[in-house]
Amino acid sequence: MTRFVAIKVHYDHRQHLPKHLKYSVAPTEEEYNDYLELYATGVGGEGFHECMNFAIPDRGHVPLYLPPTCLPAEKISDEEFVFFTFTYKEDRERPASIVGVHGMSEIVSLDGLPRTDVTLDFLDVDLVYHAVARPEYVTLFTKPLSYDFKVGVYTPSYSLWGYGLRYIERSHAQKIVEDAFSATYNTLPEQTETEAMVSRRELEVLNRIHMRYFGAGLEVTGEEPPSPPLNPPEPNPEIEFMGERAVYEREISYVKGQGIPTTYVEWISQVEPNSVYDIRSARIENGEIKTHYVEVKSSAMEIGQNILVSHRQLDFFRSNTENTSIVLVKLGHEGAAPSLEYLSAAEFLDQFEFQPLKYRAVPRGRT
Repeated sequence: MTRFVAIKVHYDHRQHLPKHLKYSVAPTEEEYNDYLELYATGVGGEGFHECMNFAIPDRGHVPLYLPPTCLPAEKISDEEFVFFTFTYKEDRERPASIVGVHGMSEIVSLDGLPRTDVTLDFLDVDLVYHAVARPEYVTLFTKPLSYDFKVGVYTPSYSLWGYGLRYIERSHAQKIVEDAFSATYNTLPEQTETEAMVSRRELEVLNRIHMRYFGAGLEVTGEEPPSPPLNPPEPNPEIEFMGERAVYEREISYVKGQGIPTTYVEWISQVEPNSVYDIRSARIENGEIKTHYVEVKSSAMEIGQNILVSHRQLDFFRSNTENTSIVLVKLGHEGAAPSLEYLSAAEFLDQFEFQPLKYRAVPRGRT
């Protein structure tokens, strides 16, 4: 039996993150403390573990944190769940919204298991998760749906919601999926490059969810999201995340130093792992802010070794030689700062030759 569940969480309050990257980027210590200050004023809950619920891994299931009031009863914990994420009406940036869905979910621990994909060094406790979901059935809504619990559109009509989970009807779940699909599809032409990339994936996921649970697909027209490469290699996701996080923080620091709004920095690979670049950033050129793309290649080996590049990435680098950087990251022993080497796409193409399948970058002159 499938259970359709509405859970309530605090909204990702970080102003510098665009809405299509909410819940996908681990907080810095400053951001985490900012959230705790909000909690002290009566907003949300104590902690910010939901911040990674919509980080889509390159491989494997999506870990899902459930707040203590949103855990299902143990007697039904072995059933299949579809979790819809709602925000509290007290949240200040976007009150009472439905922000995403985790389909094909299963409970793995009501007590919570430690996450191994991300660690926050400034916390005394581990981030945990309670359920896992298939990534092809998980998406954030780039256009969150406004919600009023008294109306009875997306849930039964309530006089009071409270703080816990709510089991909703199949018809309500279907309405959420269809309205989220329409809202995103209708605004696709107005979206930025990275937002549209995420939205096309969202449409594909919502179509898949509708087909599985409601017996029919939703029509998708226009450009399709790129298919994942065949026979992909097996990178270490923890090393990839740590390298990307180091570069993301470096880009945030850079734009702040240049007086560029931090909203120009988007960690796109956290929600679209098949993107041809990991981070969309900015540079100052002739006094103007220009878009700059950053691809991160991380390894525990020496810099420049074991670099994997897709055919699509190679085409992108060749077409964007002046506004793309490839950052080679060397992760050292625990506690050591990572080493970052920035190369322009032109420098990267000049210094390496590329061997199929899914081209392996090898420094020129090295066999």
